[in-house]
Amino acid sequence: MAEYHFYYDETEHSRVINLQTVIAENYYDGFVTAVVGWKAQDEPEIENRFRCFREKYSTRMIDGEIKSRTIKQEQLERGFASLSKGTAAFVKDFLDLFDDKTLVYISAFSKWST
Repeated sequence: MAEYHFYYDETEHSRVINLQTVIAENYYDGFVTAVVGWKAQDEPEIENRFRCFREKYSTRMIDGEIKSRTIKQEQLERGFASLSKGTAAFVKDFLDLFDDKTLVYISAFSKWST
């Protein structure tokens, strides 16, 4: 049986996700989680591709991380048509990190939905 490695991130920075997290006043209505994973044997190759991506776009890093703020909101007003060439290349290179060796799970929901 293959061993897999999974990594998780969410739009809320709380370490524990519970009712308090979801109903906090400083918490945005939308909640997005993402889980990515791969076979352990593929990790060195995937890690290397990500390291190259981070190096290429190191000027876009904020506090040592590539954050959502790297793409300005006004660049998304008309979808990809309003992206600068540099940002379009960034998005393409990011999406190219994912291939058939990568498992991706994304969940998006509103905390107010019933």
